[in-house]
Amino acid sequence: MKQIRIVPVLFLLLLASCKSESPTSSGTGAIVLLNSSFESDGMPSDSIWSIPPPPLSGFSTDVPPNGGKYSIFIEAGNPGQNALASLALPQGMHVFRLSIWAKTTAVTGYADLLFVPAYSSNDLRKRIEIPDTTWHQYSLDDTLTAQSGDSIRVVLSAGIGEVIFSLAYFDLCKLEQLQ
Repeated sequence: MKQIRIVPVLFLLLLASCKSESPTSSGTGAIVLLNSSFESDGMPSDSIWSIPPPPLSGFSTDVPPNGGKYSIFIEAGNPGQNALASLALPQGMHVFRLSIWAKTTAVTGYADLLFVPAYSSNDLRKRIEIPDTTWHQYSLDDTLTAQSGDSIRVVLSAGIGEVIFSLAYFDLCKLEQLQ
């Protein structure tokens, strides 16, 4: 009889410990779809991100103001050498804001906001270029009309170039639904 009571308690503890990016509201009334500081409980975390394997990327303790303990870095190189996160979109017309802290060591990096229709290929919506060698916050707004099954993708890249060991650093990546 005691074993039966333990199983539901363990199951609830397991569910409570799962980490996922779920929409939350901010103090401004915006719905936060993605809020990534690349750490969780004081440890590096890529949570919902797909990041290239080391040594093409990794975690760094070089962080922007209020950036916590970790950021990610990506080495400039070939196309597809990117960090990306995909999120389902709510139906209807909405305004989205992508903001990120970033810097590069040589080659201009970028953060892309892609609209991914359910039955089509990626549609590049907006791009933030990252030319600065010191930490700066960048942001962009975009209006999208989504149907069932559409998603949005955030892509972070160090750029493509022949400069060996050019890195881009990213932290505090936030995607909000403003309306």
